[in-house]
Amino acid sequence: MMRFGNLGSLFLRQGLRVGMFSLLRRSVALVSSRCAISAWVLCMVWGFGVAVETANFSAVEAAKIEDWQTLASLLRQGVDVNESQADGATALHWAAHWNNLEALESLIVAGANVNAENDYGATPLWVACANRHTNVVERLLRADANPNRGLRSGETLLMRCTYTGDPVSVRALLEHGADVRAEEPSRGQTALMWSAASRHPDVTRLLLQHGAEVDARTKVVQQLRGSGLRSTTSPAGSAYFNAGGFTPLLFAARHGDIDSAKLLLEAGADVNEFTGDGNSGLVLAAMGGHGRFSEFLLDRGADPDASFAGYTALHAAVLRSDIGLVKALLGKGANPDIPLTRGTPIPRWTYQMVFTLKDKGATPFMLAAKFLEPEIMRALAAAGADPLLPMDNGSTVLMAAVGLGSSQDVDRRSRLIAPELIIAEWEDEGRVLDSVKAAIEAGAAAFINETNQSGDTVLHAAADNGFETVVEYLVASGADVDIRNEDGKTARELLDSLSDGAWIRNERGLLARR
Repeated sequence: MMRFGNLGSLFLRQGLRVGMFSLLRRSVALVSSRCAISAWVLCMVWGFGVAVETANFSAVEAAKIEDWQTLASLLRQGVDVNESQADGATALHWAAHWNNLEALESLIVAGANVNAENDYGATPLWVACANRHTNVVERLLRADANPNRGLRSGETLLMRCTYTGDPVSVRALLEHGADVRAEEPSRGQTALMWSAASRHPDVTRLLLQHGAEVDARTKVVQQLRGSGLRSTTSPAGSAYFNAGGFTPLLFAARHGDIDSAKLLLEAGADVNEFTGDGNSGLVLAAMGGHGRFSEFLLDRGADPDASFAGYTALHAAVLRSDIGLVKALLGKGANPDIPLTRGTPIPRWTYQMVFTLKDKGATPFMLAAKFLEPEIMRALAAAGADPLLPMDNGSTVLMAAVGLGSSQDVDRRSRLIAPELIIAEWEDEGRVLDSVKAAIEAGAAAFINETNQSGDTVLHAAADNGFETVVEYLVASGADVDIRNEDGKTARELLDSLSDGAWIRNERGLLARR
């Protein structure tokens, strides 16, 4: 029994092994079969997947993400090449944007609409102009793209190409019939104005050669702006200003494009033309800090005393602290005594260079004193500036120099700049003293004891600001320490508060500390 049992167990184990081996072979065969089927299925899915994916992809989507291979496949399948995105952009817009000339050519051949517009009215040609893609511009024009179809806002294709400064594209547009005199409707601007404002003299020359109007002028509209008398949020602090009335030359002046200005003047522009608010080209250039441009206009015969805006180029040169331009203007005979009659528009919380109505009546010499520009004051005095002409509010040159009546919340040019810069300027006793000396040297001592509306003299202001060296110089120049203001205070009493020691007359009869 024992042997039988062992033998039986042996057969049983062998049988199991054989059975398991057969089962394993069948399993492998089954798995292999299933893998083959799966591989076939995957291949079929992959093969059809490309077609399915391509079928669900539009030409504009492919062009947008620069998938040019998919775009080419779609074109071979004959998809709609003019299908657009929600904003109206087509595949041709994107090909122009990406500067892909090959894709652009394929789309044009496939029938893409070269004049398709998006929601803003931008065509593929506008996109090419905006991105300065010269080759694309030329190809679209050869495909009969409309050179006069601009944005719905009125901006023309010529304006956009002009703005980018691409003379080749501009020439191509002009040769295909672009209207060189077209105006956008809101302000009446032309491509020539855009060229001068963008400082592109090469484009300016092309436009003039094709008949651009040198005397075209933008519309003049009235705008309610701050005057500087009070807060710009207060009706009393606002006034109406004429905005606009710019010519190409005036745009060149505002932006300092001398080369374009030369071309415009040669084409017949008036060197003394002015804007709707009275700013001549010379004044605009001076206000913009374009000293070289201003001197260029002076050499071409610009009037150095033009003041239709309420101020002259000399006022503006002082505002800009441009001693070179001051001397150039004086050298051309500029009158240093013309008063400021109007201010500039004042933006709220401005850091810009402005004139406020608080300075009405100020001469360039007066402004130089207020802005602490002693070198400019001496140059003006040498040219005969009258140091005794007051502002309309009665302020004298000496009062302006010490800051009497001026707000110390802003700098001396009425700009709201960094607080530390404002404080540093108002505490600059050395420049105050030098400016006071320049005024006295010019003859301002005759009004040294004049009072303002509050009864304050220049000595009151100097003492109140703690300018001890200025006080000593003013007293030595004849300032009266015993004049009382409306508060009943004398300069002597203010001086005593500067230090522990009282101020007395010294052996020469001059006021000094004990």
